[in-house]
Amino acid sequence: MTDIPQDAPWYTSDIDSIIQPQSRRMLQEYAGIASDRIVEHIKVHREIAWSISPYPSVGALTWVNPYMLLHEAHKTILRRVKAGGTIVDCGCMISPDLRLLAWEGAPTNRMFAFDIEPTFFDLGFDFYNDRDKWQGHFIDADGTKPIDETPLKDLKHAVDIVWCPKFLHLFDRQGQIDNATRLIEMLKPQPGSIFAGSQNGLPETQDVTYANSRMGTGYRTIWMANAKAVEEMWNEVARKTNTTWDVQARLLDLRTIGMHEDDGSEYKRKTGYNLQWTAVWQ
Repeated sequence: MTDIPQDAPWYTSDIDSIIQPQSRRMLQEYAGIASDRIVEHIKVHREIAWSISPYPSVGALTWVNPYMLLHEAHKTILRRVKAGGTIVDCGCMISPDLRLLAWEGAPTNRMFAFDIEPTFFDLGFDFYNDRDKWQGHFIDADGTKPIDETPLKDLKHAVDIVWCPKFLHLFDRQGQIDNATRLIEMLKPQPGSIFAGSQNGLPETQDVTYANSRMGTGYRTIWMANAKAVEEMWNEVARKTNTTWDVQARLLDLRTIGMHEDDGSEYKRKTGYNLQWTAVWQ
């Protein structure tokens, strides 16, 4: 198993402090983890996740607290899925957000999720102890390829909600536009279809170059946007696809709600914001 560099700025050692109350309740009630076993449960599964893909987000435990809890469209999405709507989780990892919806009473048989690392699917079952009750669909697919060239072609024009957390921000601005343009092909082409996103952002847009996730394989540039920039990006997506969207976006400072401890490092400064948007097909 690959060692996690515990002196890295993104490595979270105080696991107990990072778990939000609702996330703790979810692990107890949905996954059946005793309260005094939660920290150890997370620690063990983080090590396994790191051996699968050494992403900084694995070490930072961003997957422990479902980001949909913070999203302004959370209740709308929950209501739609409870009513029979379909949802696909893009780059799902262990899919904490779909597990959140399941814990809140949404049926899982209309839930889909994909990731380029299918080993995460089994890890998710082990982490949430729901292999026997989960009726959703996990798909081994690369979301950066044309939909028709991947197993996602079966979802083309078939889902009501595309949920895209921590995925588009892995790319530069043009890459984010190109990927959003592809991913909306899974949506039903009709008014009311939703494309909701949640990712890292900054008050002032900025290109950030960082070491590639699989350590030692070079560098990549990502585009860190703000709310206005996301709205402008969706204007370009609309032009490319000949579609019309109502886009609402906001940049949430995680420091103000106790979800980010800024130690003054460059990494902490650039990861202290949650950029959210909801694009509704008109």
